[in-house]
Amino acid sequence: GPWAEALQKALWFFNVNKSGPGVHCTDVQWRGDAHVGDGVIALDPDDPNGVNLSQAFIDEHRAVLDPDGDGTVDLAGGYHDAGDYIKFTLTTAFAASMIAWSVYEYPDSYTTTSLLDEALGQVRWAADYFMKSTFRDADGKLVAFAHQVADASDHSCFWMPPEVRRTDLCPRKAYFVHEGRPAADVTAAAAATLALTGIVTYAHRKTEADVEYAERCLDYAKALYEFAARHPEARASDDGGLYTSNSSTDDLAWAALWIYL
Repeated sequence: GPWAEALQKALWFFNVNKSGPGVHCTDVQWRGDAHVGDGVIALDPDDPNGVNLSQAFIDEHRAVLDPDGDGTVDLAGGYHDAGDYIKFTLTTAFAASMIAWSVYEYPDSYTTTSLLDEALGQVRWAADYFMKSTFRDADGKLVAFAHQVADASDHSCFWMPPEVRRTDLCPRKAYFVHEGRPAADVTAAAAATLALTGIVTYAHRKTEADVEYAERCLDYAKALYEFAARHPEARASDDGGLYTSNSSTDDLAWAALWIYL
């Protein structure tokens, strides 16, 4: 009926905003791989398509940031924020958390409409990106988290389909939080999303791989939360004022609840 179609269209909307390789949507046929350059962001503070990390930080943590030694970090994937192409943790986390929460609360609505796999796929698209953006040491402790790719300069750059947009025209810088530049809002928001993803993935598991994925999500959620909890008042502010969080304690509480569950 009309409500089932409304739910379907709401989920399809997220397909339109997917970034990275593997963007294939039969329901949105004009979309394809986009901003694949996010997969090779230079570990160089001076490169327009580089990072906001200091050279000293990069040198100290190179084994964690760049285990394959190619001088780049892979931050491909995730979702474009809107009609622009910035990737924000706060908006991605909110969107994915709402989908996952609705699956948690109303699983029958998704099974009855045959939209469960669609919903879980969207949530996992976000979770995959957050785990890729989380850099941990051998003990599983957070070293850095890439909370944003591209910035306000995106708005003054050429608008064109993301499939054909080139980084030499529109640079895409990656912004990180770490011990020297902490933030609880983005790390706790990502932690909540991952914990929620683990819960709904496990609840609707079909294979052993689903169980392993759920456990991996929780593992990453704990690392992000542990970092956030040590810096409860700190908030990220790399977006040029586009999304300024007025609180981080709500994100910490939200993450703590889902990790506990």
